[in-house]
Amino acid sequence: MGRKRWSTAYKDLRGRWKDNSAAVRRLVEDAREGRDWSRRIQWLLAEDSEKAAPRPPRCSFPLDLRHVTFDGMDLSDTHFPSACLVGATAYGVQAARINCRKATLHASKWGKATLTDACFHAVEGNKVYFGHSDLRNADFSDARLRYASFRDCDLRGANFNNADLRFAQLNEARCEGANFSGAAIYGASLWDLSYDHVVSDSLDLSPDADRSVTTTSLRLAPLVYFLSRDRHFAEVIAILKLKTVVILGKDNTDEAYARLRVMAAVAESRGMIPILVRQQTELYGEPFLKKALLYCNLARYVIVENSAPAGQIVELPLTLFQGSVTAVLQEEGKGSTWLLEELLVRQRNVKRFTYPPGGLEAAVQEASEWCETAWTEFAEAYARQYGRLSLTYGDS
Repeated sequence: MGRKRWSTAYKDLRGRWKDNSAAVRRLVEDAREGRDWSRRIQWLLAEDSEKAAPRPPRCSFPLDLRHVTFDGMDLSDTHFPSACLVGATAYGVQAARINCRKATLHASKWGKATLTDACFHAVEGNKVYFGHSDLRNADFSDARLRYASFRDCDLRGANFNNADLRFAQLNEARCEGANFSGAAIYGASLWDLSYDHVVSDSLDLSPDADRSVTTTSLRLAPLVYFLSRDRHFAEVIAILKLKTVVILGKDNTDEAYARLRVMAAVAESRGMIPILVRQQTELYGEPFLKKALLYCNLARYVIVENSAPAGQIVELPLTLFQGSVTAVLQEEGKGSTWLLEELLVRQRNVKRFTYPPGGLEAAVQEASEWCETAWTEFAEAYARQYGRLSLTYGDS
C-alpha cells in the first residue's frame, strides 16, 4: 500500500476487523479510558510491506469500525465517541458505562448485552438491534434510532428525551421510570410494555416528526393517533362494546368492595373485561357521576349490586334512561331503596336477580347470560328500526 494513502486507509478499515480478533482486543484496551487507538492498528496499515510502517499521526477523526466484531467481550468503560460502528456486532458484551456518544450505528447488533448506564446520546442508526439487553439508566437522548429493536429489553430509568423512535419495536420492554418526553414514536410497536412511572410529556405521533399530533400517554399513543387521523370513533366504541361490562354498587367498605371484585372475577371468567369505576383514574375536569355514566355508555352492559344503599341509587336511573342493558342483583331480604322499584318494573332494559347468601357468583352468571341475550335483541331491533332511515353502520 502506498504510504501516501495511509490517511485514507486509516479512516476506512472496513472488513479487516473480522479476521483480526487480536487487534480488536488491543483496540478495546486502548478504547478503555479514551487512550489513542492509532498505535494499536498501525500494523494493519503496513500490510505485506517488508519495511516497518511509520507511526500514523494521532487520530484526529472518528475511527471507522464498520463490521467490527465485539461479541462476548468486556467493553465496560470504553470510549467510542463519534465512531462509525455500521454493521458492528456486539452480542452478549459486558458494556456498562460504554460511551458511544454521537456514534453511527446503522444495522449494528447489541443483542443480549449488558449496557447499563451506557451513553448513546445523539447516535444515528437505522435498524439497530438491542433485543433482550439490559439498558437500565442508558442515555438515548436526541438519538435517531428508527426501526430499532428494543424487544424484551430492560429500559428502567433509560432516557429517550427527544429521541426519534419511529417504527421502533418496544414489545415486552420494561420501561418503569424511563423518560420518553418529546420522543417521536410514530409507527412504534408497543405491545405488553411495563409503564409504571413513565415520563411521556409531549410524545410526537406525527409521521414526519413535526409535532402535529402529540400525546402525554405512551400506552395510548397508537389509539390517540388513530382517532386524530381517521376519526373512526364509532369503530373504537364498537370494539369496547364487544367485551366490557361495568360493575356498580357500594364500594366504600372492604366487605362491599370485595363483593364487587367477586362479580368482576365472574365476568372475567366469561371472557369479559370488567370495569370497576373505583379503580379507574379520575377524568380531569369531569365530575365523578359523569365518569361513571361514561363507562356505562361505553360498556356492553351494566351489572349493579343493589343490596345496600350507595351511589347506584343515583347512577341506576340515569343508566337506564340512557338505554344501557342493566342487571340488578339483590341479596334476599335486602335492597337499597323503594324509590327504584318503579324503574325495575317499568323499564324493559333492566332485570332484577335475587340470590341467597353465598349465591352471588351464580347470580352473576345468570345475570350475564340475560344481559347478553337482551343486548342482542335490542341491537337487532334497533338495526331493523333504523335501517328504514338509511343510516350508516360501517362496512359490515
